Amino acid sequence: MFERGAAFWHAVDPDLDVRRVDDGAGGVRMELHDGAGPTPRSGLRVGSVVVDVPPEEFDDECTLWVSRTGAELRSFDAHPEYRRVVGLEGGVGVLLQRLGSGPRGLHLDVAATDRAAEVRRHVTLGAVPGEAFDDWTVMRDPLGRVYCVVDDH
Repeated sequence: MFERGAAFWHAVDPDLDVRRVDDGAGGVRMELHDGAGPTPRSGLRVGSVVVDVPPEEFDDECTLWVSRTGAELRSFDAHPEYRRVVGLEGGVGVLLQRLGSGPRGLHLDVAATDRAAEVRRHVTLGAVPGEAFDDWTVMRDPLGRVYCVVDDH
């Protein structure tokens, strides 16, 4: 099962290295190697790591990110459930998401220059599309883990 998920993510972007480091659901490490950026064949890049936070913990999570990193948070008028962490170094962003319900977790937002084409490509690799919004489509990888394909603005 793990090998199937690792093969999927490697097919999505060869610069993503997925390794098992321990047994259990949390025993996976994903690394994005330098040189990664939009791949010539797809215009895809890892846009953000999204920290999924239960609603009762969201304010404390926001305070923690500001106090520990010195970064600022940017809110979105159209989507008040999100805060972008701005001022961090590196190419991958961090986005805090206040969940409506559900457990704390993480997921990736992969940014694509042609989201519709990228969603179709992921489906051919074994992903299952979920709800589509103006700027992103919720997906599940072959192991059922949630991620999003987002418009690369």
